[in-house]
Amino acid sequence: MKNKIYGNEGASIVIALVFFLICAVIGSVVLTAASINAKAVVTHRQTQQAEYTVTSAAQTIVDQIVPTTVVWKDSKNPPEIEMPVKGPVLMQQLWTTNLWNLWNVHKSQSETPYTLPTLLKIKVSDSSGSSKYEELEVYAQFSVDRDFNITVKLSSEEDINKPAAYKEVVTVQCIPTYNNAGRLEKCEWKNAVITKASDV
Repeated sequence: MKNKIYGNEGASIVIALVFFLICAVIGSVVLTAASINAKAVVTHRQTQQAEYTVTSAAQTIVDQIVPTTVVWKDSKNPPEIEMPVKGPVLMQQLWTTNLWNLWNVHKSQSETPYTLPTLLKIKVSDSSGSSKYEELEVYAQFSVDRDFNITVKLSSEEDINKPAAYKEVVTVQCIPTYNNAGRLEKCEWKNAVITKASDV
């Protein structure tokens, strides 16, 4: 009877079960950590790709805005632009198609800038580290304030105000020139600033 109470015939099974339980817990922790790390790598890669794409599109926009000069004729109100606008094609189109709207915002000194009704769609080629090139789309929204300063919001989302992985803003300040009568004679856009959008 005494041998039965103090016998240790089943102890090895208990030790094996405890060892198996420890190994299972460690394995589960390792698998969870690996899964989280894999998701973090994918998320980081997607964010990086979005950043490179939007930054490339922003640089394309900058190349299509600066340097530009607009000169007005003095004889009319709103004054006519002396053609052609000296600058990239995009700025020539902006001024020839939106002259009245831009001038009205300037003359009324409105706090609300003129925002172009249509978004500009920019296609950016990206290899993503593989041999296949993919065309990614970035959307740009132009607005011009009463001082003819230009702001371009860029996003990978067509709804420009919707949160996206990465957004940027291009701003270009107008450098005005006035004649002796105090009338605006010329605007120049020379330098652009690209910043990450704060509303992401």
